Amino acid sequence: MGSAHFKLIVLQGLSKEERVRTCGALQKKNLCPVGTELAGCIGESSNDRLIVSLLKRRAVDNKVGALESVIRLDMDKIDNEDVQAIHERCLDPALSVRKQALASLTALMVDRPDLEFMQRLWLDGVLPSVMDREAGGQEKCMSLLEQIILCSIGTKRRTTEVGNFVWKLLSIIAEEENLELRRYLRKALEYWSKEQKLTPAFIEAICLNFQENCITYHQQSYDAAWILLSEMSQYTSSIPNKFILSAWKHSFAHILSAPEDDSPFLQVVTVVGNATHSLGKVAIGDIKEKIEGLLLTMRISPAVIAASINTLLQLCTALKPQQYQTVVDGWCELLLKMCDEYLSSVVLCTSGSFKGGPPMPLMKKITLTSVLRAHVYITLGKLCLQNKELAKKCVAQMSKELETSECPDVKNNVIVVLCDLAVRYSARIDPYIHVVSSCMKDPSLMVRKQSLTLLTHLLQEDYVKWKGSLFFRFNTTLLDGQLKKFAEFCLGHLLFTRYPTMFYQHFVECVFHFNNYEKHRVYNRFRQTEREKTLFCLKGARCAVKRMEIYTFLLNHMTDEQRFKLTAKLCQE
Repeated sequence: MGSAHFKLIVLQGLSKEERVRTCGALQKKNLCPVGTELAGCIGESSNDRLIVSLLKRRAVDNKVGALESVIRLDMDKIDNEDVQAIHERCLDPALSVRKQALASLTALMVDRPDLEFMQRLWLDGVLPSVMDREAGGQEKCMSLLEQIILCSIGTKRRTTEVGNFVWKLLSIIAEEENLELRRYLRKALEYWSKEQKLTPAFIEAICLNFQENCITYHQQSYDAAWILLSEMSQYTSSIPNKFILSAWKHSFAHILSAPEDDSPFLQVVTVVGNATHSLGKVAIGDIKEKIEGLLLTMRISPAVIAASINTLLQLCTALKPQQYQTVVDGWCELLLKMCDEYLSSVVLCTSGSFKGGPPMPLMKKITLTSVLRAHVYITLGKLCLQNKELAKKCVAQMSKELETSECPDVKNNVIVVLCDLAVRYSARIDPYIHVVSSCMKDPSLMVRKQSLTLLTHLLQEDYVKWKGSLFFRFNTTLLDGQLKKFAEFCLGHLLFTRYPTMFYQHFVECVFHFNNYEKHRVYNRFRQTEREKTLFCLKGARCAVKRMEIYTFLLNHMTDEQRFKLTAKLCQE
């Protein structure tokens, strides 16, 4: 698009007085030189905020060329709200706009490396694009990530400012609530591994940066560095053994003295497991013995237990491949015995033993905490995966738990279990998918996001179909202020790639459903409970704006041909 064309687009819809003020401002910014067809509109007074305000209005223009030009402009005095507008365009339906938004957001973040707001916004806007629905978007994202992360860390002699900047980004990814960002980072590392960019020289630079920045456990960059190494260890065997063994020695001593601070050990033991085949037999034997002893203490968190057992299995394979099953059976039997004794002392609340099991009055007095109940459901789910008959008996009760429980942890784990069971027993779980989808209106953000995430995965893999109210409930997540961006990503990228015509096919029924019209012979005829109708109700004048927000999103993801056909279809119905 030519510059004159863009200027005309910027000025369209303004009053004569606004055009005079705006052209004056554009002239001072060298965006509207005298001599063009706009010269007659130029005035003398302007200010930076006038331009920013104007461009923000044009940032919602549906013309791709106008959007690209607005996002490409270099604005020195934009505020957080303005940057947010660029961030939102990282999920634009048009590939060219998404790529330009990624580039502009990266430029702004590099220009303001010390602002945590910019760092978080950049990670939230750019990292998800590693899974962009189009190859061009993925390539652009990988290029920017390589420029910001790989090139900065992979330089042995670098400035402290650059190093701190990158470690701050990784520290944000390392936060417990940012597991989704870590998944995107893992995807990027997998891509770089295939492109052979995780070279021994790069790994050496990582370790050097780690030693310079992570002297103690209390420094913020410690967890960030180890999370990067633990994720990277899945794709490379170039991490020096000396470095790994030294880190193991320090992290093991640390978890013995402070078992509540287990994050360093969790990452180190993961690296040890992935690097097992490059370690010596003596080192493997020593690490195996220490991990077995640590598991028997019953003092470490479930996350560390899982990572430790995975590493232990890899150590057993490397140490005695011919006797692997015998070795594993040996420590598993001991560990299960210890678990049985521990649970008996905690759950039965007595040092005595009972023939035929504890008396019923005692069992009725047992009160499980919400944390324990959450773990019970995960364990029960694992058993159900191995036993179809048990799954048949438990699925209905788990489904009921989603409707009656008030504990977010319990509901979160039940959703995980039901969605895992849907992979193995699709027909058995299908009647309860509507209960899982109703959790998209749960008071807990964690539960809402978990249900959206897992159902998206099941739909991608074809374990679940767009049946009943599922499509419409997905669309209501676009109205969730805390979940809106993630919902747009799931619907507009992940699922849109799998079902490119879904918005066109379901639009007419959306109109009937969201207006709660139930007298049509075909549309909106599926069954819902009164509770579900109340949760997802969008009927009436008070919800007109919300309905329009959903309709707009659907229309923006249709082709011109689909919109034309849809017009005729709406008139017909």
